Amino acid sequence: MSVDIKKYNEFVRGIELEDLYIDNFTFKRMKLELDSLDTDVPVSIVFKITKNSYETINDRFEISSSVIFRIKRDDKMLFEMKCRVISKYRYKIELNDDLFDSFSKRNLPITLFPFLRELIANSMYRAGLPPILIPFLKN
Repeated sequence: MSVDIKKYNEFVRGIELEDLYIDNFTFKRMKLELDSLDTDVPVSIVFKITKNSYETINDRFEISSSVIFRIKRDDKMLFEMKCRVISKYRYKIELNDDLFDSFSKRNLPITLFPFLRELIANSMYRAGLPPILIPFLKN
C-alpha cells in the first residue's frame, strides 16, 4: 500500500531520534595471513539491513534493525559482522504499518548507515584487518 506523501512528510517532520545503540553484535575474521591481503585484488562487499520491526509505546516507537556485513575475495569469506541496532524515536503523528514501511526504506537507512560504517571500520581494525572504503548507501 502506498502512503500519502504529505502525511509521510508531516510524520518525518514530527519525529525526533532519542537513542541509537547496539543490542547484539558479533564479528568473525576468517583465518588468513595478512600478507595474503593483496590490495590489488578486488573484494566484494555485502551490506544489508535484513529485517526491521517496530513497537510503539505511548508517544514513542522503537525500531529493531538486523544488519549483516560481509567481505569476500574469490568467494572466500574474509570478514563477517552481524548486529542488531535499536533506534528510539518520539513522534507527534502515530506510526502505522504503511508509515513504517516507507520510513524503514527511506529514512532509517540514512540514520543507521554512518553509525554502522564506523562500527565496521573499528571492528575490522580490532580484527587486525586493513581499512576498507565502504561505499555510500544506494537505495
